[in-house]
Amino acid sequence: MKIKKKSILITFLGIVLFSCAYDKSYQEYKIDNLSKSISDTLIFQNESDMTGVEIIIIGNVNGRGMIEFENGSGRFEKIDLVNRVDEVYKTEWYESKMLFKYQPMDSINEGNLIIKYRAF
Repeated sequence: MKIKKKSILITFLGIVLFSCAYDKSYQEYKIDNLSKSISDTLIFQNESDMTGVEIIIIGNVNGRGMIEFENGSGRFEKIDLVNRVDEVYKTEWYESKMLFKYQPMDSINEGNLIIKYRAF
Protein backbone atom coordinates (compact mmCIF):
# COMPACT_ATOMS: atom_id res chain seq x y z
CA MET A 1 0.00 0.00 0.00
CA LYS A 2 2.84 2.43 0.82
CA ILE A 3 4.48 1.78 -2.54
CA LYS A 4 1.25 2.64 -4.37
CA LYS A 5 0.92 5.96 -2.51
CA LYS A 6 4.56 6.79 -3.25
CA SER A 7 4.05 6.00 -6.93
CA ILE A 8 0.99 8.23 -7.10
CA LEU A 9 2.82 11.05 -5.30
CA ILE A 10 5.86 10.78 -7.58
CA THR A 11 3.64 10.75 -10.67
CA PHE A 12 1.70 13.79 -9.46
CA LEU A 13 4.89 15.74 -8.67
CA GLY A 14 6.34 14.82 -12.05
CA ILE A 15 3.26 16.13 -13.85
CA VAL A 16 3.31 19.39 -11.87
CA LEU A 17 7.03 19.97 -12.44
CA PHE A 18 6.80 19.08 -16.14
CA SER A 19 3.88 21.44 -16.75
CA CYS A 20 5.61 24.32 -14.92
CA ALA A 21 8.76 23.95 -17.01
CA TYR A 22 6.85 24.46 -20.26
CA ASP A 23 4.81 27.53 -19.42
CA LYS A 24 3.48 29.10 -22.63
CA SER A 25 2.08 32.30 -21.19
CA TYR A 26 2.63 35.37 -23.33
CA GLN A 27 3.09 39.03 -22.53
CA GLU A 28 1.32 41.52 -24.80
CA TYR A 29 2.20 44.82 -26.43
CA LYS A 30 -0.59 46.65 -28.28
CA ILE A 31 -0.23 49.18 -31.06
CA ASP A 32 -3.48 51.04 -31.69
CA ASN A 33 -2.20 53.91 -33.85
CA LEU A 34 -0.58 52.41 -36.96
CA SER A 35 -0.18 55.75 -38.74
CA LYS A 36 2.95 56.66 -36.71
CA SER A 37 6.36 54.99 -36.49
CA ILE A 38 7.21 53.36 -33.16
CA SER A 39 10.49 52.18 -31.66
CA ASP A 40 10.25 50.38 -28.32
CA THR A 41 11.59 47.49 -26.27
CA LEU A 42 10.04 44.14 -25.36
CA ILE A 43 11.07 43.05 -21.85
CA PHE A 44 10.97 39.34 -21.09
CA GLN A 45 9.85 38.21 -17.64
CA ASN A 46 11.36 34.74 -17.36
CA GLU A 47 14.94 35.48 -18.30
CA SER A 48 16.61 32.66 -16.35
CA ASP A 49 17.78 29.83 -18.62
CA MET A 50 16.38 31.70 -21.62
CA THR A 51 17.65 30.53 -25.01
CA GLY A 52 15.11 31.98 -27.41
CA VAL A 53 12.00 34.04 -27.99
CA GLU A 54 8.71 33.49 -29.75
CA ILE A 55 6.82 36.52 -31.03
CA ILE A 56 3.31 36.36 -32.51
CA ILE A 57 2.00 39.39 -34.39
CA ILE A 58 -1.75 39.53 -35.04
CA GLY A 59 -4.12 42.27 -36.15
CA ASN A 60 -5.25 44.27 -39.15
CA VAL A 61 -3.37 46.87 -41.15
CA ASN A 62 -5.41 49.04 -43.50
CA GLY A 63 -2.56 49.47 -45.96
CA ARG A 64 1.02 48.29 -45.61
CA GLY A 65 3.45 48.44 -42.71
CA MET A 66 6.69 46.84 -41.58
CA ILE A 67 7.90 45.64 -38.21
CA GLU A 68 11.53 44.86 -37.40
CA PHE A 69 12.91 42.87 -34.47
CA GLU A 70 16.48 43.11 -33.22
CA ASN A 71 18.44 40.04 -34.27
CA GLY A 72 21.80 40.66 -32.58
CA SER A 73 24.83 42.75 -33.57
CA GLY A 74 22.69 45.66 -34.76
CA ARG A 75 20.81 43.58 -37.34
CA PHE A 76 17.02 43.49 -37.64
CA GLU A 77 14.61 40.86 -38.96
CA LYS A 78 11.99 42.59 -41.16
CA ILE A 79 8.39 41.41 -41.46
CA ASP A 80 5.99 43.00 -43.96
CA LEU A 81 2.49 43.63 -42.66
CA VAL A 82 -0.38 43.79 -45.15
CA ASN A 83 -4.13 43.68 -44.39
CA ARG A 84 -4.87 40.81 -41.97
CA VAL A 85 -1.72 39.95 -40.00
CA ASP A 86 -0.89 36.58 -38.44
CA GLU A 87 2.89 36.16 -38.24
CA VAL A 88 5.21 34.19 -35.95
CA TYR A 89 8.87 35.03 -35.40
CA LYS A 90 11.19 32.72 -33.41
CA THR A 91 14.88 33.14 -32.83
CA GLU A 92 17.69 32.31 -30.43
CA TRP A 93 17.94 35.06 -27.84
CA TYR A 94 19.79 35.35 -24.54
CA GLU A 95 19.03 38.93 -23.48
CA SER A 96 16.22 40.15 -21.23
CA LYS A 97 15.20 42.87 -23.72
CA MET A 98 14.62 43.09 -27.47
CA LEU A 99 14.28 46.28 -29.51
CA PHE A 100 11.59 46.48 -32.18
CA LYS A 101 10.54 49.11 -34.71
CA TYR A 102 7.20 49.57 -36.47
CA GLN A 103 6.90 51.76 -39.55
CA PRO A 104 3.88 52.47 -41.78
CA MET A 105 4.75 52.04 -45.46
CA ASP A 106 1.52 53.55 -46.84
CA SER A 107 -0.95 56.06 -45.52
CA ILE A 108 -2.67 53.97 -42.82
CA ASN A 109 -5.87 55.36 -41.33
CA GLU A 110 -6.94 52.50 -39.10
CA GLY A 111 -5.97 49.12 -37.77
CA ASN A 112 -4.20 47.64 -34.77
CA LEU A 113 -1.54 45.11 -33.89
CA ILE A 114 -1.06 42.88 -30.89
CA ILE A 115 2.43 41.55 -30.27
CA LYS A 116 2.40 38.47 -28.03
CA TYR A 117 5.83 37.45 -26.84
CA ARG A 118 7.55 35.01 -24.52
CA ALA A 119 11.01 33.76 -23.71
CA PHE A 120 11.81 30.04 -23.66
